[in-house]
Amino acid sequence: MDDDIVSLLGLTTLVNRPHKRHSPPVIIYHLSLSLYLMTQCQIKLRHSVTSLARTLDYVQLAPAMITEDIDCARSADQLLLKFVEQKN
Repeated sequence: MDDDIVSLLGLTTLVNRPHKRHSPPVIIYHLSLSLYLMTQCQIKLRHSVTSLARTLDYVQLAPAMITEDIDCARSADQLLLKFVEQKN
């Protein structure tokens, strides 16, 4: 995994750690991970601003497509998508 994702998940786990012994797993959906990886590739390969803008449009549409009811999963996806927006 990418260092940024590992750091994001580690911080999420530390901040949201319940007082119970077992915490729910952190889930990241394929769509969020794909958008993150697509953005990383575009930045590293120095794609045009138009290409990055199109990806940002996809990032802004993604939360509506993630319909899972698991709060933990939604928060991890929301954090990852916000991170992608900031990198863009």
